[in-house]
Amino acid sequence: MLYDNHVHSAFSADGSMSLEQITALARGKHLGVVLTDHLDLDQPNGRFEATDYAKAGAAFRSCGLLLGTECGMVPSLAHENRAFLNQSAPDFILGSVHTYCEAPTLAPSGRTPLPPELFWARYLDYVLYCLKTHPFIDSLGHLDYPARYAPYEGLCFSWTRDEKELSAIYRFLIEHEIALELNLRRFTKDNLEEFTENYGAYRSMGGRLVTLGSDAHRPEALGERLQEGFDFCRALDLLPVHYEHHRPVVEEREEHL
Repeated sequence: MLYDNHVHSAFSADGSMSLEQITALARGKHLGVVLTDHLDLDQPNGRFEATDYAKAGAAFRSCGLLLGTECGMVPSLAHENRAFLNQSAPDFILGSVHTYCEAPTLAPSGRTPLPPELFWARYLDYVLYCLKTHPFIDSLGHLDYPARYAPYEGLCFSWTRDEKELSAIYRFLIEHEIALELNLRRFTKDNLEEFTENYGAYRSMGGRLVTLGSDAHRPEALGERLQEGFDFCRALDLLPVHYEHHRPVVEEREEHL
């Protein structure tokens, strides 16, 4: 059974699905689910009640649902993040960068956007800084996140352009046995060359562990492109995994998807 390792329930401020709905949808699609509700301590409504979250997740664990957290890696909040995660005790920690002081669309209105090449280099340097303050995560989420929002037509994350910065990130992940997420939100035929270049480079450096995640906030997105992502990883000799008690478990192909 394949697992969707990036799913948001109503415990996230931007999520709408109940745990009952998620487990029913997952059962119908023959997949497992790892909840990754938001822990963004720098954001309004960016946390959930740890005890309630743990109790709710435990009630559905036998239905193919595992409890994870998407942790917003703000360096100044690393200690608070670790303390919260120790309390909620998730199976899986997905580390993500959601805000960046120089990002054109995330910065205060009126700030002049950086030139695209400079933006991506600075952003990737910041991701590495966040990783160094959060070495306890299990997987690095949506490294291509700014490509969803930054106003740079046709200019996404690129190994050719940003080899220095990306190789430093991949090296850190490999040395600390942290997986690299294949976030399926932008995983389309139009972007296939981009993903092949970057994940092929990760593999060439010795990286293997990958988590697959739809980043679903709504029912229709649950498990979207999961089989295609699995096949892509296996073609590159990458190893799709999910985590149970922070230990990687190798994914198996699910023919029903």
